[in-house]
Amino acid sequence: MKFYIDAGRISLQERERLNKKGKYVADIRDRGSMGNYYNDTIEPCVICNHLASIVTNEKIDFSKYENRMIFFREFAKENEEVESIEEL
Repeated sequence: MKFYIDAGRISLQERERLNKKGKYVADIRDRGSMGNYYNDTIEPCVICNHLASIVTNEKIDFSKYENRMIFFREFAKENEEVESIEEL
C-alpha cells in the first residue's frame, strides 16, 4: 500500500471526493512523540490531538486491529510513503 501524509485536516467533503478517486483518508493521532510519529496512531477519524491526515491507495481495514488503530511506525514499515497524492 502507498500512503501520503497531509499535515492538515482533510474535510469530509474532500474525503468523499478522494474516495470516488480510489483514495482513502484516515487520521494520525498525536500521542506525544514530538512530531516524529514514532508512537502516534492511525485511526479512522481523530477529533482531539489530530496531528495529520493520511491518504492511501487502498482502504485500511481497521477492524483487524486492536482498538481500531494502528501504530504509525508499524504501518510505515510495511507500506510505501510517497511525496504527493498524485503518486498514489
